[in-house]
Amino acid sequence: MSAAIEVLVITPVRIYREATVRALADEPALRLVGSGGSAAEAVSGALRLRPSVLLLDLATPDSIPAIRAIRCGSPETRLIALGVDESRDDVITAAEAGVAGFIGREYSVLQTAAAIVGAVRGEASCSPRIAALLLQRVQSPAAGAQRGGSALSETLTAREREILFLMAEGMSNHAIARQLSIGLSTVKTHVHAVLRKLDVPHREAAATLLRSMPADRPSGPADAGSDAGPDRPIVGGPTRAPRTRRAPDLGQPTNGGPARA
Repeated sequence: MSAAIEVLVITPVRIYREATVRALADEPALRLVGSGGSAAEAVSGALRLRPSVLLLDLATPDSIPAIRAIRCGSPETRLIALGVDESRDDVITAAEAGVAGFIGREYSVLQTAAAIVGAVRGEASCSPRIAALLLQRVQSPAAGAQRGGSALSETLTAREREILFLMAEGMSNHAIARQLSIGLSTVKTHVHAVLRKLDVPHREAAATLLRSMPADRPSGPADAGSDAGPDRPIVGGPTRAPRTRRAPDLGQPTNGGPARA
């Protein structure tokens, strides 16, 4: 008799989380081992429970860093992006981070269960639109750079390029300000300029774009004493498993106290 597939569900919307857990609990091939509402719970749950599949809602704050951490700490766990809106940034960034499939907002319970089973078998589940986006990415390695369109022709200054590399290393605005000995407000101004010129919505997308570009790290820091220097361009069918009453919610206390939303 085949063992059931252990599944962990992470989504920040509690009513959606509980409904998903209840729906999937009726699927004979699956066994829900837990649920949670944050990226931290996703990482800790994956490392502690070692589920076969983790459904992670991309609306969860810091979901992309969580995917990377889980891929490193629990590589045997298959990650499936839940509730994907099929926007290019979400799909490409999540795929590059290491998800094994995408479950769109229109998926039924049966389709979701099939995607989970398929992920364990090594199959990638996604809609035709997502498949087209991923295929386009594979066929055109420079697609990431093209996402900026005319933004790349606008170029970055030496300081903006330096800050982009620090952003790609995961440094916060405060850390960048300390590293370059400049004011926090100056860093924020440069970050906004970088995102605007590269035509990306957030820092993670800028880091992903940088990795796709044939650009080398600057050979030396920009002049830390002045930000007014000249602009320099950037280069470059199992059987039913034993059922439990309910999978534990990782965000809920175990002493019978009020649940945390």
